Amino acid sequence: MQNSFFLAQTQNEPVSTMLDQADTSQALPNDSSDVVKPDYAFALQLASVNSEQGLASTLKKMAKRAPSIFQGKPILNVEVADVNEHTYYRLKFGGYKYLKNAKADCEAIKRQGIDCWVSNYTDNRIYF
Repeated sequence: MQNSFFLAQTQNEPVSTMLDQADTSQALPNDSSDVVKPDYAFALQLASVNSEQGLASTLKKMAKRAPSIFQGKPILNVEVADVNEHTYYRLKFGGYKYLKNAKADCEAIKRQGIDCWVSNYTDNRIYF
């Protein structure tokens, strides 16, 4: 099975959530010392699965169930966590400075039938 996404480390992509779909990205210089890390504390965790293939499958099902959430270029990150000798891939959506904004978007996502909880921001971008 071929994955429909890939993991990447990048900081030059804009954060877009359901409330902010504007693409404000600008080309950054090639000098990695000029790269600015996002200043976000929170993200929305949508899933936790035990394989990259499971992550791809889960993401595909979510996009089919609630296409409006995944339209445009949403910020999607994955946090890889080792818990009790098992590896989990946690799908994170968006980037938030303020808890109240993260909670509001999480409630909107839940209304579309997708599980959601506010979590810490992870800067490990995936694309699909």
